[in-house]
Amino acid sequence: MAKAPTRPSARIDRITRRVAQMSRPTRIVVNMLISLTVVGLIGLPIMFLLAGSDTVEGGGVAAVPVTILALIWLVTYGIGWWAMVGFDTDVEWVAGRPAGWMLVFGVMVFLIFALEIILSLLFGFVL
Repeated sequence: MAKAPTRPSARIDRITRRVAQMSRPTRIVVNMLISLTVVGLIGLPIMFLLAGSDTVEGGGVAAVPVTILALIWLVTYGIGWWAMVGFDTDVEWVAGRPAGWMLVFGVMVFLIFALEIILSLLFGFVL
């Protein structure tokens, strides 16, 4: 008599199963959105609060913050690609816990970024 499959007890296992059900293009788009949201979350305070509003006037931007943000985006996108898509095209990608944690991380970053934008609008930092 075969044992009936049980539901995963950990929430991260259920999230990992959802990631495994996504198509490859969907996982790529989700990874891109996560990495861009991370850059936005970090970049908004850097560019407008720490650097000052005079840094972005006249079409010029400060090279150091933009370079740092580009490196943060590249690292985040690379980690997300490793977790959610996979680098090896010869072997079929299998969703693991890193893919689930990357999705959880992306949702948390999105919620914090939305809160940051709301607070910035309330206190007049963005406008």
